[in-house]
Amino acid sequence: MIQKAYLKRGWFLRTLRYVAMVGFIFVAWVPLVQGQELLDRVVAQVNGDSITLSEVRVAVRLALIEVPSDVDPVSAAVRALINRHLMVIEVDRFPPIEPELYMLEREVERLRTMVGNSLDVEEFIRLNGLTGTEIYELARENLRIQAYLNQRFGTTVYVTEEEVAQYYSDHPDEFQRDGEPMTFSDAAPVARERASVVRRQITIEQWLRDLRDRADIKQ
Repeated sequence: MIQKAYLKRGWFLRTLRYVAMVGFIFVAWVPLVQGQELLDRVVAQVNGDSITLSEVRVAVRLALIEVPSDVDPVSAAVRALINRHLMVIEVDRFPPIEPELYMLEREVERLRTMVGNSLDVEEFIRLNGLTGTEIYELARENLRIQAYLNQRFGTTVYVTEEEVAQYYSDHPDEFQRDGEPMTFSDAAPVARERASVVRRQITIEQWLRDLRDRADIKQ
């Protein structure tokens, strides 16, 4: 129960940051709206492939990328989409097993719910020049990336007891019960899980830095 409460709290905070970030980015791009059509432009090139502003808008709205809340959201969104593009290149080089149909259908539905009701979805598709097939491909891309990362880096990463203790020590606000600090023995299962997530993410970020160093990127 305690672990579920922590995960629910984390989901709520991530949702708040996502809503605030989406709002900021769309406000920042309001000057690019002319009439009912959104103007487009190239914001980056990766190994000769262009990334457009509309692709960044779509990626943010559908939560295809994660944008930190403590940096400039526009440039961070472009950087995150560049990273996603690099991951897709690697996925195509070493493809995992294709996702099953039921998983694709579920992911398509999840992406559509990120936009809103059916009328919002149709308007979003029209304004950003998308098609139903492209949303399907984005869903497939999501699942293939996740499968590749799981295949390459595993779903969990081993962490030492020292790392677990360090996470517990560094994040006291995450380990409270009725306003009082939890003991390490009580908090250890959640601390171990979160330390593993952090270690895995650090490993993935280093891999992405290596990909960026080898890529031809223009912004």
